[in-house]
Amino acid sequence: MKRILAFLSLLIIASLACGLPAAQTPETINVQPATELPDTQTLAPSCPEAMCLASTISLASALDENVVKLFSVAVDEERNRVYVAGIMTPNVAILDGATEEWIGIVETGITERGIKYIYFDSVAQYLYVFETNTSTLRRVNVATGEMATPAKLNSGFASIAFVDEAHTRFYIPTKNGLTAFDGNTLQELFVVQGLGENSGATAYDPATDSIYMLASQNKNARSIFVINAATGAVTNEIQYAAQTNGRARAFFFDSAEQTFIIGLDRTIVKLDVNGNELNAFPLQNSGTLEDILYDPATDQTFALSVAQPANGQVAGIGGHMDVYDKNGSLTHAFDFGRKPHNMRLNAANSRIYIANGDASVLWSIDTTNPAQANPLRLGDSVEQIIFSGDGTTLYLSSRLGGSYIARYSLLDGSTASFSAGTWPIPLRRDSTGSFLFSLNAWDSTLSVYSMTPSEALLATIPLGIPAGSTDRLPDLAIDSTHRLAFAAYPEFGIVAVVNWETMQPVATISIPNAETGDTGGGPGQLQVIVNESANRLFVYEPHARAIYVYDTANNFNPLNSVDVKAQSQSIGQADADQFFFDADSNRLFLGAVELDPVAARPTGNALPAGSKLFGMDSAENLYWALDDANNAILAIDRATLAIRHSQPMPEPSSNLATAAYDPVHQQVAIGYLITANAYVLTVGEIP
Repeated sequence: MKRILAFLSLLIIASLACGLPAAQTPETINVQPATELPDTQTLAPSCPEAMCLASTISLASALDENVVKLFSVAVDEERNRVYVAGIMTPNVAILDGATEEWIGIVETGITERGIKYIYFDSVAQYLYVFETNTSTLRRVNVATGEMATPAKLNSGFASIAFVDEAHTRFYIPTKNGLTAFDGNTLQELFVVQGLGENSGATAYDPATDSIYMLASQNKNARSIFVINAATGAVTNEIQYAAQTNGRARAFFFDSAEQTFIIGLDRTIVKLDVNGNELNAFPLQNSGTLEDILYDPATDQTFALSVAQPANGQVAGIGGHMDVYDKNGSLTHAFDFGRKPHNMRLNAANSRIYIANGDASVLWSIDTTNPAQANPLRLGDSVEQIIFSGDGTTLYLSSRLGGSYIARYSLLDGSTASFSAGTWPIPLRRDSTGSFLFSLNAWDSTLSVYSMTPSEALLATIPLGIPAGSTDRLPDLAIDSTHRLAFAAYPEFGIVAVVNWETMQPVATISIPNAETGDTGGGPGQLQVIVNESANRLFVYEPHARAIYVYDTANNFNPLNSVDVKAQSQSIGQADADQFFFDADSNRLFLGAVELDPVAARPTGNALPAGSKLFGMDSAENLYWALDDANNAILAIDRATLAIRHSQPMPEPSSNLATAAYDPVHQQVAIGYLITANAYVLTVGEIP
């Protein structure tokens, strides 16, 4: 997906000062993309210290602060505002519903990344945030910034919690009932008891000051509890008899018509307030049902689903929307996005908003003409950095942040963005710097670009395997000598081999006992690297803590395997790019552990604890490494493996750092997924 430069908006901060990045306050200037590189331009001047900050690059979104991997949506219908929370970032973005432009953020006080559900009280102007990883409820007054003392909850179904604007309360269903909190103080007010395991989705009736709760936990339950909103007392239980099987999962109350709308697994049922069935119709799409939404203004029902896995896929990806009128007739159907979820209706502008974090998009659907979903871009990320062979250009992968590759010239600040597939990660380069490779993770294709001229797409090669569909990120190794690329997909437990000279897939290697399927996201779950001179491919499977060795000159036959459980602590947890091969010295590393470069057995040598190599300088006899535990960039002596210099990272390592080294100009580039910032530091005299 190609992005226009208006969305890229790269910002350069040039600094001639040296020393720690945090101590610098360089001048900020806006750089306009240039059409060609001036001959007189040079890179940053020499550094009189060990390391100096040369420039800062920001893949800036429309906001001052990044919001990425969008997950939850809340709506202020009084002021026509839409609030969006991301999994990877702490604060919440604000969309102006009138213009559908991003206008700011709300600071939440959250310090850890994780799944967050958000809700809004339009009367009190309160934004509620529920952190699922800590079971913590927060409340922010968006008008003043005032925050209530967070409340620690014992349990609760965050996806169906709701706000009572009449009483300024927050309700969250639990396994055994419903808990009410004072919206001003977040103090617990009461717990609705006696519901057993029948709690579920809720709705508020202002005419009777009642809360209706749909019995949802038991798939056979067919009842609605009536709760006095003022006291929490259960006043009635409405029974209904739906002529269909399936769990009651979605629940709406039309206060004007005094009707209930209930979504079961494959059916929509409309009831009167006494539980009598008024209408029922089946849902027609065969995909996995994600969400149901009823719009009382248009009397339409929206059913969001995700396609079932097909053609060998592990998980379904494609989003689909079916729209039904009040009689149950299907009026509109369209596909959009990849894994969209969490629908919210904004009655102020007649739009439905749906978060799609894997595409860095908030989808907008016009309920008056629901024929398509329009994307509203939000969020960027820096998840990998590659230097060009001559060190004058940076390539940055923004997978979660819009699925594109950014190019930035260190000579003149000119920028571009390009991509030939979905989720371009990892990025790799051949040893001469002539070719750039992008593994399009969710397409299972490899794009090959010539870097002379810049980014000329030579081919996008199918790997001959099913399309990727999970957050288990693949790995990629390049054999420049034999023109081979090795793409490791943990969800399939295989390594796909491509000849990038003939632009054809040539083999598929199955990894023994690899953990397959959709078993949790992240990088480093199946890692590869190649020793070109020895014709060896090394595959690390972290679940088994085993390295498998293959002969790349003999039909990729397996040679041996090595159990590295004893080295687990030195290798560290699964992370991107733990393998590193020093071709000049014929040395192989996995995490901090040195391995035999042919048989992959531990040699007994080790890097400093916590080190992960990302670069090498033969002339200066240095390795370059990240030490996330100590938030440092390390210069390590290649002979002794001792630290020669430790440089504080420009940002906390919790922002998820990635780094690259350019030996031509002796510069380190480090970028961060969370903030979408990258920094270039020039190297001076290393002691």
